Amino acid sequence: MEGKLYVLGMGPGDPELMTIKALGFLKKADIIMAIKTDKEKESKVRPIVSYHLEGFEEKYYEYLMPTKGRCQNFIDCFMELGRNIYKNIKKGNKVAFLIPGDPLIFSIYSYLVDIIEDEFGKLPTEVVPGVISLSEAASIFKMPLAMEKERVGIIHSPSHLDDLPSLLQSFDTLALLEVQISLEKIKERLKELELLEKAFIYLYSQERNQYRPIKKEEETVEIEPGDKISVIIKD
Repeated sequence: MEGKLYVLGMGPGDPELMTIKALGFLKKADIIMAIKTDKEKESKVRPIVSYHLEGFEEKYYEYLMPTKGRCQNFIDCFMELGRNIYKNIKKGNKVAFLIPGDPLIFSIYSYLVDIIEDEFGKLPTEVVPGVISLSEAASIFKMPLAMEKERVGIIHSPSHLDDLPSLLQSFDTLALLEVQISLEKIKERLKELELLEKAFIYLYSQERNQYRPIKKEEETVEIEPGDKISVIIKD
């Protein structure tokens, strides 16, 4: 009997924000797979699994995934993971592949599925959506991301800020995700545009596995490996 791949959105980090459906598939899985980057001590999803399952270590596997800029051939970095998923499914195993947030929003799964299909063909797969970090951030600030006909823009790791004014004109709410490297430049640009007071800044701490607001007046923010900073501008 052929197995199946379950791609589970694990939510933004809080174990209680994992969906009941994803938890059901996680508990039934024969094999659990997750990834971590070379900047992380452990996968972001491991604390979530630990919270829900006892004795999961025997069937839990983490794969090191070098960050894109450090990998000469980014596609090759997925091959070992893809082969192991394929082998386990052919053995009849239920494989849970865990993705932080949602599997189809800024997710590594989009790369992986193309590689698996090119190498092995289509596999029996079910994708379970998850709560994204932007939703948790909005709840922390008690701020509606959009109302009625308002437009929301989401930009991941913007490489430059030249088009920031036009983006702010195009969207009522603009989310800039994972901007820890360029945070100070973003704050300076927003100050020039007289929009800094409308910005909401938050940090994800991997060590604590939680989000917290950052005050705009904080001149320096201590960042540990794996930490992420994002900004929401609400006009």
